[in-house]
Amino acid sequence: NEDVQPYDFRQPAFLTSAELRKIRIRHEEFIRTLAAHLSIYLRLEVTIQMSKLQTLSYEKYTETLPSPTHLTLFKVEPLKGVCLLDMAPRLGLTIVDRLLGGPAHSVNFTGELSEIEIALLDQVAHLILNEWCQLWPKIENARPILLGHENNGRFLTSSPHDCIMLILSMEARLGDCTERMELAFPFHTI
Repeated sequence: NEDVQPYDFRQPAFLTSAELRKIRIRHEEFIRTLAAHLSIYLRLEVTIQMSKLQTLSYEKYTETLPSPTHLTLFKVEPLKGVCLLDMAPRLGLTIVDRLLGGPAHSVNFTGELSEIEIALLDQVAHLILNEWCQLWPKIENARPILLGHENNGRFLTSSPHDCIMLILSMEARLGDCTERMELAFPFHTI
């Protein structure tokens, strides 16, 4: 039968290539506007590039997370599901340094983030996530709600292990710091 298509059950593709292309275009627009808003917010040029847009199972995604990292768990009202913002601690500390009036020289990470550093990064997370919510004008009153933080992906239980995640990987450059940042959304959220 000509209608039979092979299907890889180990790596399910829930998005057609046309749907993935539309999502990629929207996220490229998100990255451009985010870089502009962060540049204004930090009063310093911030460049962001998309590294990858992919789907992975939740279990595989959490296995790829470095340790330590700075994970912000959030949800987007009125959507369902817990999403993740993963920021390299070095990038987070460089942003905090700039927010406190520093030159945004790359800061070495030596342990856990303090409560003050986390509070300042939460402000940046709100800026990032509010910008992401602007991508979806059909979702009325979309707003991010921060749920908590984690520094190790192995302990996360915010989604079932076989849940498919849409992962946007980015590389952010601020001052002399170039580090990764990722947004991960459960498929049922999108």
